[in-house]
Amino acid sequence: MNYKELLKEMITEIEKADSIVILRHRKPDPDALGSQIGLSKLIKGAYPEKAVYVIGDMPENLKYIGDMDEITQEVFDNSLVIVVDCSTPRLINCPFEVNVEEVIKIDHHPNVTPYGKICYVDTTAASASEIMAEFAFDETTPFQMNRDAANVIYAGIIGDTGRFLYPSTTSKTFALVSKLIQHD
Repeated sequence: MNYKELLKEMITEIEKADSIVILRHRKPDPDALGSQIGLSKLIKGAYPEKAVYVIGDMPENLKYIGDMDEITQEVFDNSLVIVVDCSTPRLINCPFEVNVEEVIKIDHHPNVTPYGKICYVDTTAASASEIMAEFAFDETTPFQMNRDAANVIYAGIIGDTGRFLYPSTTSKTFALVSKLIQHD
């Protein structure tokens, strides 16, 4: 499936869900948190009536990016689960058992361990946060970039590009960042 088809499928699943839980990998870095929290802010902006949760451990030195939620097993069991920036199921940071065959996976790491009912992997992206920016600026999505989402997504891109020094940084990265900084 191509990008547009996968994106449409993901949005359909998000629209069907009343409750959404977004996960990422253990021992998070700025990209894991930026893509996780950024996607939650994009979904909340497009669908304010939905309950959207981000859960997982939060290192003290990265609390400036945002806060994690606490939820019950019941809430988790009745939610659509999206996993970002996590190449393999064994790295998912979640206190509950995750049925990896039912999640939506969004990642930029090589798809060595495929999982998820919908799996969007773009290894040309410098970060998972870059993918979230791309979704937000795609005119076919209901997502609209806002200041809060732009800040956390920017932090994620900065983290995974080594402040734009790593070779994974591309002209697409800079084009998306130039749009992000227009949101203060």
